[in-house]
Amino acid sequence: DNSAMVPVLLRVRDLSMGSGDSLTSDIVRDAERWLDLQIKRDFIDDLFTSGRGMLIVDGVDEAHSVSSRNELLAKIDLFAGKYECATIVVSTRIVGYDPRALDKSFEHFELAPFSERQVRHILAGALRITPHHPIGTANDIDIEKVTKKIVGDPRLSTLTETPLLLSIVIRLIIEHGTADRLPRERHSLYDIAVEMLLSEWDNQRGIETDERLTHLERSEIRQALETVAY
Repeated sequence: DNSAMVPVLLRVRDLSMGSGDSLTSDIVRDAERWLDLQIKRDFIDDLFTSGRGMLIVDGVDEAHSVSSRNELLAKIDLFAGKYECATIVVSTRIVGYDPRALDKSFEHFELAPFSERQVRHILAGALRITPHHPIGTANDIDIEKVTKKIVGDPRLSTLTETPLLLSIVIRLIIEHGTADRLPRERHSLYDIAVEMLLSEWDNQRGIETDERLTHLERSEIRQALETVAY
């Protein structure tokens, strides 16, 4: 379909900042790096000039410095000015976000917390475990009972308003087979999340790397992360 929208994703953490290259060059380089595709700049020009291209720049907050972030935003402005018919979506966390950084042609939106209906829908879908579920088995979980407990408890329900926290809650329910052992405080849930990230996250996602810090204890890694976070 020659009229279909074509999404193009650029993850900020994968970009080479400070190179002075345009976003068009980044798109061509990304296609070759991740998809093993040799794409000509003329194709990119035609795609976005025609209005069929949708550029998604994900994670502006993941730029490694303020200067890199400003450089990236300037490149996005230039791209938007060159391809006026293109659709451009830029995502970032609220931390470090400055709505004045982009041209006035951009509209700014903040994602709302999940509604109760959305939480119910996501919980029901995630807890309907198939035999091939990567986390474990939770066939005995009473989905309706668990959902009522979470949405009916003001403290627990506030822990399911964002995708990250809700995913952690779901994982805990699956691992324990119940919602009775869920923490009722946000900081406790974050504490569990850090332990998951340090101990099991890569394994569960099938990620293997030679850069794993096997010579450090988990407590030492956590202490280093606490210093960086602070």
